[in-house]
This record gives sequence, structure tokens and C-alpha cells, in this order.
Amino acid sequence: MNVSIWYSTCASGWIGFFWTIWLATKKSASLAKRSLNATGSALSAYSSTRHVRHNHDA
Repeated sequence: MNVSIWYSTCASGWIGFFWTIWLATKKSASLAKRSLNATGSALSAYSSTRHVRHNHDA
């Protein structure tokens, strides 16, 4: 096997590996951001509901 073919195969393998890692990191960061936004919205809604109930009882 020619050395240059071996080097290009090896290099393209590493490029593919790092590209996959980059995509996975990007997707998980997006998922974490969406999850935190949903959690914040749920907490905000819960807090607003408690505030309205507390003022309504008074």
C-alpha cells in the first residue's frame, strides 16, 4: 500500500472522528439549552400560579 494513500486514509479518519465529536457536542449543547429553557418556563409558570393564588386568598 502506498504511504500517501495510508496517510490520507488516516487523516480523513481523524477528520471524520473530530467532525462527529463536534456534531455530538453541538447537538447536546442545543438539547441542554432547550431543556434549561423549558425548566425555566415551568418554574416561572409555577411561581406565577403560586403568586396569583396567594394574592387571591388574601
